[in-house]
Amino acid sequence: MNGILIVNKPKGMTSHDVIQRIRRLTGSRRVGHAGTLDPLATGVLVICLGKATRLAQFLQSDSKEYVAEMTLGIETDTQDGTGRVLSRKPCSVEEREIINALKDFKGPTWQIPPMTSAIKHKGKPLYKLARKGIEVERRPRLVDIYKLELLEVKADDYPRASIRVGCSKGTYIRTLCADVGKALGCGAHMSNLTRTRAGKFEIREAFGLEELSKITEERSLNKILIPMNKALSYPVIVIKESFVQKILNGAPLREEMIEPKYTLDEGEIVQLWDTNGELLAVDKTTRPIERGLGQKPGEIIARPLCVGGSG
Repeated sequence: MNGILIVNKPKGMTSHDVIQRIRRLTGSRRVGHAGTLDPLATGVLVICLGKATRLAQFLQSDSKEYVAEMTLGIETDTQDGTGRVLSRKPCSVEEREIINALKDFKGPTWQIPPMTSAIKHKGKPLYKLARKGIEVERRPRLVDIYKLELLEVKADDYPRASIRVGCSKGTYIRTLCADVGKALGCGAHMSNLTRTRAGKFEIREAFGLEELSKITEERSLNKILIPMNKALSYPVIVIKESFVQKILNGAPLREEMIEPKYTLDEGEIVQLWDTNGELLAVDKTTRPIERGLGQKPGEIIARPLCVGGSG
């Protein structure tokens, strides 16, 4: 069983818990995910089955979208609702103030990863150090928040503001909420989070675990699996039939293996398909490829990053 499954992760479960559940449902040991979600979070978790686990490295780098709720006036040591409260400050904030604060975080922005993250310090995940009460200095990381919208504000002594976020890989939404709270002068923490999109996969395509249990009982799981050749968004190059086995054996891509109809930049990631549309490999171009212009005979034009047929 090879393919992609889009799961709507419930609150309270770790991403690893979901993996274990899918293993039990499918009987497959080769199961992985393409981007973890915290136990507090719900929403899109991209699950890779069988040979599709090889694609996780590419799917993880895709952009993500979320709907998050931040509670203003309360700061915690984890930047979310599971942590110890550091400060409480009842506040009254106007919508326009929040909108103006959000503007400063849209676009490329620097974030200091939270101590609750899985980033490693001297070989140990930060969250393990945090559990021992140890805090270490973390280097700021540049992320891109390309969408940042205020959806609604629920008035209270501690107002709750819902925001829609579109961002690059590695963006910490809890840190965004905490930083926005600081900018407003009242502090904040993330009190709810739903991932609505991961790469090309949206929450409307996701299945709950109970739904998946029923589908598995009906032996219909293959009907909802997304095939490997539909998983990635990279440009496609079709390989001549006589060279398919060489590609599957890990050979680099050469000019004579393809028709001279592609235009690609150097360093571009591409999918290699056979003539039936099956994914053979994922390569990275080593030089520009220009439509209609032949390369030197036998010249390598791309090298494999991932090899393995989807059949």
